[in-house]
Amino acid sequence: MVVDPGWPWTIDALDVALDEIGLGGIAGVDAWIYTHTHVDHMGAAALLQARSRAPHHVFEEIAPDLPMWHAYQDRMADWASWIEGAFAPPRGAMMARAARARRDAGESSTMTDKYGPGALSGAVTFALGETLRLGSMKLEVVEARGHDPRHVAFWEPGRRWLFAGDAVLPVPTPITPSMGDDVVEYERTLERLAGFSPELGLIGHGTHVMGPERWREAVARSSRYVTDRREGVMSALGAAGDGGLDLWSLCLALTPEGKVLTPSSRWAVFLATTGAHVERLEEDGSLVRVEGPRWRVT
Repeated sequence: MVVDPGWPWTIDALDVALDEIGLGGIAGVDAWIYTHTHVDHMGAAALLQARSRAPHHVFEEIAPDLPMWHAYQDRMADWASWIEGAFAPPRGAMMARAARARRDAGESSTMTDKYGPGALSGAVTFALGETLRLGSMKLEVVEARGHDPRHVAFWEPGRRWLFAGDAVLPVPTPITPSMGDDVVEYERTLERLAGFSPELGLIGHGTHVMGPERWREAVARSSRYVTDRREGVMSALGAAGDGGLDLWSLCLALTPEGKVLTPSSRWAVFLATTGAHVERLEEDGSLVRVEGPRWRVT
């Protein structure tokens, strides 16, 4: 069984790795299973189906998108509409044009451009609360929304293993409004996962977590990332007064040196995650949007 086999462009490396550890490469896999839809976890699914007879096990809410899987991945990667609404002009329009220009110039090719239309057929679906039996593994499906609106985790009670996907990471878990992510749902997920005491916590990025105490520390760290960002947003906007700040200026105020983070991918994630917090605080009445768009404390 392979959980979250990864990027579409790393399947050859995956094949080599599975062979090196004695599992017979991609051909030796009996089941593919996924915690969520993001390209670095499930992006290779349709390509793997062409090289493996093993079934793909997916959350039932994902099933409607599988017939046009690469097109779905492309929609999730297109942030231009969110950019136009999240940033004050002229910056928002300029950033959106630049994103589309990179796409048109082939600098950021889509899944469909690279691999064709791509569909995943015959997938085995599962529901929340269901127990999957794969070989000697019994995986209880646990709701873990937030980082992806259709994120799940898997709990193996006999071994006390928890496959957490990207819900718990060594760095702040990205929450991206353009992809349907949700800070409130993410906090609920952290509360839910804090109730487990795994001997082994398997996370999407970074080193696995050994033992219940380390797991509680990891979940608490993820929770602090959320509260620290929220408190930072409120503090920076409070200091800005009634004029407020736009999202770009707010993010600069939250960085250690008041500068754009590098590489650019890190800055994009920082902008998106901060934008998700701003949206949440606007919804609960802590912030109000003013012309720009800018935000100020109510």
